[in-house]
Amino acid sequence: MQGNSPKPIDLLNLLRYIHTEYMTKEDYDQIEDYDFNLKEDQLEIIRKLIVSRVKTEYDDCGRKRLKCVLELCINQNEREIEELFQMSSPCDDIVDKKGFINNIYKELFEPL
Repeated sequence: MQGNSPKPIDLLNLLRYIHTEYMTKEDYDQIEDYDFNLKEDQLEIIRKLIVSRVKTEYDDCGRKRLKCVLELCINQNEREIEELFQMSSPCDDIVDKKGFINNIYKELFEPL
């Protein structure tokens, strides 16, 4: 069963929600004026395009796995995270990639 355990590369499944090739025009229109490097803008992007989809498209098992993936990524070194983000435009433009992952984690798994 080890081949099925969460891996940092699984983050790409989540980042597809903000990848311009997978986004709908409506999604793009919602975030086109936001800056991925400003924390408040990041939080809005995460809420609009990631949190809403995780709530509707992931079951409890999927959310638990996603939480593990995010925790793995938070604990990866910067170089490995950089490689993951290079695979997902516009994410490769994010300066603080670990901060972005932390923001996703907080929005999804930490109570307000």
